[in-house]
Amino acid sequence: HYTVSTAKDGVGTVILFNKRICAEYGISDEYLYELQENREWTWDKCLELAKRCTVDTNNDGKIDIWGFGAYGPAPVIPESFVYSNGAYCTYLDENMHYVYGLNDPAAVEAIEFCRMLVNDSGVVYSDDWTYGMWEKLWNRGKIAFYQVYSWEISNYVANLQNDEFGILLNPIGPQATDYVNAQNIHDGWFISRNAEDPEALAAILHDYLYPYDWKEDLEPWEYFENTVFDDESLDTIRLIEGRSVYALGEAATWFRNNILWSDFGVLSNVPARTFVETNEAPSQAAFDELRFFNSEEAVSE
Repeated sequence: HYTVSTAKDGVGTVILFNKRICAEYGISDEYLYELQENREWTWDKCLELAKRCTVDTNNDGKIDIWGFGAYGPAPVIPESFVYSNGAYCTYLDENMHYVYGLNDPAAVEAIEFCRMLVNDSGVVYSDDWTYGMWEKLWNRGKIAFYQVYSWEISNYVANLQNDEFGILLNPIGPQATDYVNAQNIHDGWFISRNAEDPEALAAILHDYLYPYDWKEDLEPWEYFENTVFDDESLDTIRLIEGRSVYALGEAATWFRNNILWSDFGVLSNVPARTFVETNEAPSQAAFDELRFFNSEEAVSE
């Protein structure tokens, strides 16, 4: 296989915070950014502040502002919490083969935290499990802290009605010592293994992608200059440098569809250990199948 890439680190999953809601409950922008700068923006602190922002504003006995939500099929993105605890959903061994990683105790701890966040903490809207429900509430200004993939951020500049948001990295897990930016997208030009002259194609691509002076060369934060409400959000994006890892596994279709693009069992309140053990064999089978299709034996067949 051949690939040529000039891509820099991309921003993975982040936490947006509604500036108005946070301010109403005594959480200033400066406080949040200071927490992050001091590496005190942790799972526990995130949960603590989310609880503070989960309120019944009109005293009718029903919560109408929620502390936490997320983009996608569940009110949390467990994959990012796995990485933020220093673990991996899957990893490559010394032979460049995928290995199931969710049986790592740190990964189990992350999934269990997400299960608790959704089912036991009281900080998420749980009356309707419809896909995208939490995005709707976020756009209506009803969620304080919102976990989202970075490529969705620009949508909220206009959609968040009259509110503004700030950007934080995913909080640090108890087994990690620093923030982890798990990026899902990396740009590259790929050459098929059955190309007639891959070396020549690689040379052409190298020349085409070479960083000539006349080419625009943007830093990751520069892509967000027109989609943020404060400079501190750009500082957050700058923090990904030296803190990025690749979120692997989407190449294995079963693992992608049933694990990475799922809710990790949190909506059905499945204990993390049960979810991990139940899905280990089929996940590894999907990785092994991928290994076969990349093997010389598969090519010959």
